[in-house]
Amino acid sequence: MINKILTFLFLINFSIVLAQKTVNAKIIIDENNNLKISETFASKKNIIIFPNYITLDSSAKFLSNETSNLKSYDVSDKVDYVINIDKSNANNDFFITTIRYLGLEKSDFTKEKKFNLNISSKDYNIIFPTENDLQRKYIATPIIVAGKFKNFEVNGFQVYYLEKENGLLEEIKKATEGMSKSFEFFSNYFGKKEKPKIIFAPINGPSITNENIIIYNSAIFKNDAPRTTVSHEIAHIWFGGDGIIFKENSLTEALAEFLAFEYLKATYHSENFNKYFEDLIGYKQFITEGKKSFVGFANQNLEKNEKKLFSYNLLPLYLYSKQKNDANFINIIGEFYKYKKYDRTTSLDELNFFLQSKGYETLFTDKIPDFYFSECGKSKLCINSNSEKIYNLEIESTTMDNLNTKKNIKISNKSPEIIDINNIKKITLDPEYKIQQVSRLNDIWNAEDNNIFKRNRYFSTAKLNPKMLEISNEIGNYLNNLDNNEITKNLVIDEKDKVKFKELKTKYLISKSIILSGASSSFSEKNNSLYLNFSFNDKANNDINILKMTLKLDNQNQKLESLETEE
Repeated sequence: MINKILTFLFLINFSIVLAQKTVNAKIIIDENNNLKISETFASKKNIIIFPNYITLDSSAKFLSNETSNLKSYDVSDKVDYVINIDKSNANNDFFITTIRYLGLEKSDFTKEKKFNLNISSKDYNIIFPTENDLQRKYIATPIIVAGKFKNFEVNGFQVYYLEKENGLLEEIKKATEGMSKSFEFFSNYFGKKEKPKIIFAPINGPSITNENIIIYNSAIFKNDAPRTTVSHEIAHIWFGGDGIIFKENSLTEALAEFLAFEYLKATYHSENFNKYFEDLIGYKQFITEGKKSFVGFANQNLEKNEKKLFSYNLLPLYLYSKQKNDANFINIIGEFYKYKKYDRTTSLDELNFFLQSKGYETLFTDKIPDFYFSECGKSKLCINSNSEKIYNLEIESTTMDNLNTKKNIKISNKSPEIIDINNIKKITLDPEYKIQQVSRLNDIWNAEDNNIFKRNRYFSTAKLNPKMLEISNEIGNYLNNLDNNEITKNLVIDEKDKVKFKELKTKYLISKSIILSGASSSFSEKNNSLYLNFSFNDKANNDINILKMTLKLDNQNQKLESLETEE
C-alpha cells in the first residue's frame, strides 16, 4: 500500500515538473540601449500576454486587452521584437531596466517560472541575471543590470558598485553593515531567505527591491541617507518584490517602513540615535496632521503625494502605534507572513481575517481619534475624546516638584476625564505615541504657560525670533476670538488677504462648541515664510479640523506677500 502511495505521489510530482514551463529568450542590448529580443515557445500555437508597449509583427494575432497595460496574442513558436528603453537609467557606465520585456504564457503569468535567458551586450558586462541567478524561479521577468561595476562580498551578499563611484565605497560599506544586521533581524521574525544581489547605481528614482535583487540609488549616499533607507529595502525581501505583496501597494510599503522602524529602534541606543528617532517619528506625525481616517489608501490611482503620505507616514505610524501597545504585534505579522508566503500575493482583508482569528483588532478600519484638553472648572482640567470607541489613553503628569508619573485612563466621547491639577505643572497626552491621532498640536498642557503654541509636540517657541513669535501669537488670538478684528500689528496685509483671514475665522469658529485647542509655529529664513498650524476641536459634533497656513513675507518681514492655506 505504501509503495502504491509513493508511486502515486511520484507520478503527481513528475506531472507537475512536466507542466512547469521555461521562458526562453535571446536578448541583445544594442548600441542604442534598446532590447532586441527573440523569444521561443514550446508549442506551435500559444496564448501569450505582452505589455502594451511591445509591438509585434503581423504574424502575431491580437486576441484581447487583458488589462489597461497588458494584451494577449496568439503566437507561433517564435516571435522577434524590439523594445525602445527609457534612457533615464542607461548611459556609458550602466544599463538598468525594470520593465516587463518578455511575453509570458497566460496560464503561467502569475506563477513562478524558470527563465532561460541569453543576454548579451557589446558595451556592458551583464551583472544580473547571470546563469547562476537564473537557477531559481521568478514570477516576473528578471530586472536587467549591466555596466562597468566592481564588486565585493560581505556576509553572503554580493555587492556591486560602479567603477566611477569608487569614492562612495566607504559609504557603501557602511550601508552593507546595516543590510547584514537588518537581514538577520527580520530573519528572526519571518524566517531565512536567499540573500539578493545588491546593486548601487545613480538610478532615476527611488531604490528598488525585486525578485533576487535590490538596487539602491547611490545618489542618496552622497549625502546623509535616511537611516530607514537600507533596512526598508531589506524588509521588502519578505514584504515586497521578493516576498509577499499586498493588493494594496501602500500597505506593502508601509509594512517595510514599519519594520525599518523596529529594526532601528531595537539595534541602536545612543543618545544621538534616540534624538534622531524621536525627530523622525515627530516629522512623520507632523506631515500627517489632519488625516481623520485611512479611507482611500487602497486606491491605485492616488496622487503621488497622497500615496507617499499613506505609504511612508500614516500607515507605518499606525502600525508603529500597534507595536508600542503590544510587543507581540510584530510576531503576529511574522505568523501571517509564514501563513501566506507561498501564495506571494495577499490583501488587507486576508490580513484582518487572520488577525481576528488570533483575537486581534482589525487594522485601518477605525476612524482616527483625537484627544485634547479643555477647561472645566477651578483647579480642574478636562481631557476629551472625539471617538465613540473607548481608548486606553496613557497620560504623563509632572508635579511642581518635577516628579513624573504615568497612568492610563479609559476615555471616549461620552464623557471627559476630569483631572485635578493642584500641584501639577505639566500633562502630556499619549507621550509614547501608542495611539495614532488626528493631531499632536493639542497634546500638552502647561500650568506655567498654556499658550496655544506650547501645546504641540513639534516646535518650541524658543526657536522663533521675537517678531515671528509675536506675529504668531497675534494671529492665534485673532483666530480664537470672533470679536477680535486685528490680525496683527506687525505686518502690512492687503485687503484681499484680510478678507481671507476673516473668512477662515468665520468658517472655523462657526459654532460656540468649537475651541482652538492647539497650534504650532515655525519660520524658514531661507524661504522667508512663517508656517502656522491650528487645531479646532468641535465638542458638540466630536470633530476636529486642522488649518495649515503659509505666510510668505517680504525681505524686511514687514509685509505679507502671499497667504496660502491647506485645510
